[in-house]
Amino acid sequence: MSRSRKRDRILVLLLFCAHPASGTTIVVKFEKTRVLIAADTRADTSGPHLAEAKHQIADDRCKVLSLGRTGASMIGLVDYHQAEPSDTIADWNAMSDAKLAYSAIGDDTQKIATEWAQRSVLHYQEFYREVPSRVSALASGNAQHVLDAAIFVSWKNQAPLFIVEVVTLDATRLLPISSAELTPPITDAERSLNSFTQELIDGETDRAKDVAKRWDMETKKFPPSELAWRHLEFLIEETSKIDPTVSPSSDILEIPIDGKPSWITKSACNE
Repeated sequence: MSRSRKRDRILVLLLFCAHPASGTTIVVKFEKTRVLIAADTRADTSGPHLAEAKHQIADDRCKVLSLGRTGASMIGLVDYHQAEPSDTIADWNAMSDAKLAYSAIGDDTQKIATEWAQRSVLHYQEFYREVPSRVSALASGNAQHVLDAAIFVSWKNQAPLFIVEVVTLDATRLLPISSAELTPPITDAERSLNSFTQELIDGETDRAKDVAKRWDMETKKFPPSELAWRHLEFLIEETSKIDPTVSPSSDILEIPIDGKPSWITKSACNE
């Protein structure tokens, strides 16, 4: 294995144990004929321009996108709004960037992901030039110095395609903002980009074992056909009891092996 591929595999493992400072949980589940993406709806609307912002929380943000035959979701600082007219940094939004990439490229998940990452890097390069201390503070919220990240899921040749784009800060480099494209291993187990949710999925801690017992009780309420997505919903609700930056409400998108994605549940996603 090359050094770069080994580094990327390590970053994949670290990323799936990361806990981004902005607070989001995304859960992905791969099945034989579909992929499920679930995300919570909590947003911190205090704005990224203030080093010490008064946090304004709302559970009304859609964090999952349906882009043709691609499902996508983002974590980290996903938007920027000018603090005042003199602010030289232009407004941007990671979700809008994904939509723009899809509009320009069409149904090509790989190219959409690459275009999204390039746009995100440009935003953060501008942000870092203007306010390096603020970007550094944002990156310090997790050990991998991830500023934002996005997952893109679809099907290619009857096999699931799973791409993770990660934008990071390394102040020691000549170009401190960069992106990496990762391809996490696809397994039957659920995967989350929130460390608390992943802890519950792994089921090894006492807390996770208690949650698993509660889920066993919950399964009696639902038909077998609903258990997969109900578990994602349950994991996010349980995560919200541990992590105050995650909402109990969630949106869940199904990406079938044939056909376009469709919503299973919608809380904040209205498109």
